[in-house]
Amino acid sequence: MKRILRLTGLFFFMGITAASAQTGFFQVRVENVAQGFAFPGSGAFTTPVGMTDPAAIGPGGAYEFTFDAGPGMSLSLATMFVQSNDLFYAPDENGIALWDEAGNPVEGDVTDQLMLWDAGTEVNEEPGEGANQAPRQSGPNTGEDEGGVVRLVDDGFTYPAANEVIQLTLTYLGDTQFMARIENVSMEGTITTSTGQMLAVPLAPGVWVVHTTPAPLFTDGAPDSGAGLEALAEDGDPGALAAALAEDTGITHIFAPGVWAAHMEPAPLFADGAPDSGAGLEALAEDGDPGALAHALALDPAATGAAFLVPDGAEAPGPLTPGGAYTFTVAAMPGSSLSLATMFVQSNDLFVAPDENGIPLWDEAGNPIDGDVTDQFMLWDAGTEVNEKPGFGRDQAPRQSGPNTGEDEGGVVRLVDDGFTYPDVSEVIRITVTPLPTMPFTVRVENVSEEGTLVTSTGQMLAVPLAPGPWVVHAGNAPLFTDGEADRGDGLEAVAEDGDPGALAGWLAGKAGYESGAFTTPVGMNDPAAIGPGGAYEFTFDAAPGTSLSLATMFVQSNDLFYAPAETGIPLWDEAGNPVDGDMTDRFMLWDAGTEVNEEPGEGANQAPRQSGPNTGEDEGGVVRLVDDGFTYPPTDAVIRVTVTAVVTGIEEAGAETLPDRFALRQNYPNPFNPETVIPFELREPGIVSLSVYNVLGQKVADLAQGARPAGAYTVTWQGRDQNGQAVATGVYFYRLTVGGASVTRQMVLLR
Repeated sequence: MKRILRLTGLFFFMGITAASAQTGFFQVRVENVAQGFAFPGSGAFTTPVGMTDPAAIGPGGAYEFTFDAGPGMSLSLATMFVQSNDLFYAPDENGIALWDEAGNPVEGDVTDQLMLWDAGTEVNEEPGEGANQAPRQSGPNTGEDEGGVVRLVDDGFTYPAANEVIQLTLTYLGDTQFMARIENVSMEGTITTSTGQMLAVPLAPGVWVVHTTPAPLFTDGAPDSGAGLEALAEDGDPGALAAALAEDTGITHIFAPGVWAAHMEPAPLFADGAPDSGAGLEALAEDGDPGALAHALALDPAATGAAFLVPDGAEAPGPLTPGGAYTFTVAAMPGSSLSLATMFVQSNDLFVAPDENGIPLWDEAGNPIDGDVTDQFMLWDAGTEVNEKPGFGRDQAPRQSGPNTGEDEGGVVRLVDDGFTYPDVSEVIRITVTPLPTMPFTVRVENVSEEGTLVTSTGQMLAVPLAPGPWVVHAGNAPLFTDGEADRGDGLEAVAEDGDPGALAGWLAGKAGYESGAFTTPVGMNDPAAIGPGGAYEFTFDAAPGTSLSLATMFVQSNDLFYAPAETGIPLWDEAGNPVDGDMTDRFMLWDAGTEVNEEPGEGANQAPRQSGPNTGEDEGGVVRLVDDGFTYPPTDAVIRVTVTAVVTGIEEAGAETLPDRFALRQNYPNPFNPETVIPFELREPGIVSLSVYNVLGQKVADLAQGARPAGAYTVTWQGRDQNGQAVATGVYFYRLTVGGASVTRQMVLLR
């Protein structure tokens, strides 16, 4: 082993760097504050063609109205059959589909989709004779209440066919615009009453609505909802129903998964006035797909970033609907800025972002920013696809047949200015940045191999040295490599082939959003070296909730193998908001860098202990992947042990395994929390209780419960205030339960 360490010292440690400048951590919350609407369009038709005032239409008269509708939308309308008590013409509750399955607009005569409905609100009389029907009643709503349901008319009276009274024609005007024409085609004699009257059937002003879900006006078989259908069907008055529809009419604005970037130099995502760079902004702005742009940020030598994908409370990536939020952690060096982009989904290629310089994360006094930064965000046009009317366009994400289906624009990134109307950014989205508390962690990387851990084909009984390596605390994925992709050329090859972390550690240190460094000097030694059996590296860093740890160390008896966790790293905080603590070896795997052809482990002439110099083996030209080369390797835990320890300052935290038998202190919920959290505890026998909150310096902040308590289960709520009732700052706090001289402490995190 001494010979191995001496030889490896010839080419390890070609350019070791210190840990990066102290990184700051922020929680970013992107909230959809837009109003949700049920209908993209609605209105009333009241004034006949050729007239200036509202009126019913008789034979030959018509109403016309125009509206916008995109694929997947339908039209419903209702107009009173005036010679009745409460009958109206309308399509069924699903409406009239305005686009066919091939994506073509529906045009022409669609009268065959109209039917005569009974609102179920007034007892029917003979059509054309009833004293409580509109042409003859003394005032509105004079008939006998029916207390029925909306249904196709079936009352024993005789009615003309729908196409003998009404004709509905749709005309496609281009883009997303249609015109509807409702014509009265009845005539004297369309109705012949029992007294011999020969009558036409007037049609009254009515309502129309464009919708994507069924039953905007009524539900077949259900009572009238009370929104105004009764007045329309009994008295030809669409006012109340039109007003109710108008209150729920508008474009529901949605936001898509996006990316964030921490950066020192401007324009990590786009440059104002320049074409899209082709790094992935187009896919984000047109289709809500941040993958390519997030990947480009992983390769950017100056910026750091990642995608935000999963709405709060969801289990899978998805869009952000009104009331929803994305919450994620950003790591950034002092002096850096934050950029963020999320698709304005009801568009062709628009996105919300700050200007290309981003938002400075520290103020001029060097303090981290804290609060609402929405006023620094604007609505941008990527210039990659011709814009259509927002909320209706056929090639916009909610309606397009597939990604990237619109007309290429060949423009530049600019603030949107296309003649359409858009809401103010602050009306639809809120972005808040909050500094996060940090906690120190210590990591210990131990070599647990021994002579005989590796047995070669020639009978050698070898241990497996481990080499110096890089570490990085990150808020995004894949800081060191991407599984299934080629080495990026940032220094992983030197780590995996020669145990030299210098280049990769230096590259990580130059990124604006990593806390990083290299572990090089074994515990108990003064100089960098590999570690053999019993040896260890240790390093310490600060981290915040939402961050992960990645590291890599060479499997020295190989050509280009290294131990590392998956590309996502090891989450440093669990789902309950507690820092991880303990043995993390099961998260580590043996990876092949794909940069040098593998030889038998422990025998290869081009492996570090035997090669004549760095990088002497045959180039492989492969990809980073879990090792699978036909050779036999020892289990990971036979070579390496990685332990992560959360370093608690000021007050000692006890785990559940230390709980006394006579009482139990449970984890608070929610955690992290704002503005309050619940702390459960149990007494299995009566006792004198003291439950208090402390800060990380061990100073008491608040007493939550004091005095004698009988056996039982208890909950106490802490509202994040001190003994004087003052709100305490964002940070890590500890709550301690003491019962009869025994105590247990747990940790919680307050995020303001």
